[in-house]
Amino acid sequence: MRWGKLRIGLGFSLGVSLTLAGPTALRAQEGTHPPVSVGATRVEEAPDIDGRLDEAVWGLAEVATGLRQREPSEGEPASEETEVRVLFTESALYVGVTLRDREPNGIVARTYDRDGLAGFGGFGGGLEGVPDDAFAFVLDTYHDHRNAYLFMTNPLGNLTDALIENEGADVNVDWDGVWDVAARRTDDGWSAEFEIPFWTLKFHDDPRTWGFNFTRVIKRRTEESLWASYGRDNGGLFKIARAGELHGLADLDRPADFQLKPYALGEGRRADHEVDPFDEGLELKVGGDAKWGLDENWTLDLTANTDFAQVEADVAQINLTRFSLFFPEKRGFFLENAGIFEFGSRGFGGPPSLLLFFSRRIGISPEGEVQLLGGTRLTGRVGPWSVGLLDVVTAEDAGQPRTNWSVARVRRNVGRRSQWGAIVTAKSPGDGETAGS
Repeated sequence: MRWGKLRIGLGFSLGVSLTLAGPTALRAQEGTHPPVSVGATRVEEAPDIDGRLDEAVWGLAEVATGLRQREPSEGEPASEETEVRVLFTESALYVGVTLRDREPNGIVARTYDRDGLAGFGGFGGGLEGVPDDAFAFVLDTYHDHRNAYLFMTNPLGNLTDALIENEGADVNVDWDGVWDVAARRTDDGWSAEFEIPFWTLKFHDDPRTWGFNFTRVIKRRTEESLWASYGRDNGGLFKIARAGELHGLADLDRPADFQLKPYALGEGRRADHEVDPFDEGLELKVGGDAKWGLDENWTLDLTANTDFAQVEADVAQINLTRFSLFFPEKRGFFLENAGIFEFGSRGFGGPPSLLLFFSRRIGISPEGEVQLLGGTRLTGRVGPWSVGLLDVVTAEDAGQPRTNWSVARVRRNVGRRSQWGAIVTAKSPGDGETAGS
């Protein structure tokens, strides 16, 4: 019998910031980012998602306005007026936005591709890379001041979304939620309507209050303005701890979320059609993925005989270093709450200093792709704890034995910006050896 290795990682990250200032300076800092909030208005009839805010129900909503510039003139009022309204029904959230522009012919709008506006995550935490005029907002549905959903569009109605973990330390653009948006150019600017089903989101049973912030980009002026957290110093849309609040949410109905994606592939080969049209036989392959939202906190992902042919291709990169490239995970089975499994730092300009789990290693070998026979993935929250469990079996393929991959991860936030947790990973080849990483 051969014994392998099992590694257990314990981690603790702590962020401390100490500033010494007199009473006048402290009052000035507090006044720089006053707290802002807006109420969500419950309605019985949902608005039509057509980009026009002309239904009577939008007149019932509170109006959030007063954006301030982050770029180019920090703290100055936005050059154009923006109004945001929030409605909700029993099953969905609706965000309507009016973006006025005194020079509507100067509006920049060229991007149609899904997630094509994802030019964010720069060194300053801003949206300086966004290619068009755009509007985006974040929802901190657990109100934990760290994590949020991001939704974004342009005057063409582009759909861009992402999961924000730990105030932008990890921004998962490859997550694709189920939601809708419509935008429309007008004589005095543009407008947009968002519809986000509650089953797309995770939140507490009786949320009442969510973290909420929004931003507008005017491309021709290189202007980015925000409702809250507009400062360049420790600000920006990803600073969830400094977002405003969306209150009044109650009696939400999150229906059962069950998604099934089956597939069937048939293949036939022939060497000589005059002898036998299918002398090598027909090969049929079936499988699929399933996602089940067990409740407001837990999601179960299942996969069987998985085929990743529909997954978006990786962006081509040229590697001029001796270090391996870490391509982002794009396979749907691994994307739900992917940030829970992050443990360690990916580093900058080189290999990760510590990364105990990297899902892209599952299903690949130096000889090529390895077939996934099946897998189970459970992610969610228990009070202040985030929990992730993963178990995947890969076939004997591409020079690799049949292998079982297992991961268990727990994490808890401590204070405002610290966290601690543990991870256990195991890899068991088919010959009985156990290995860990």
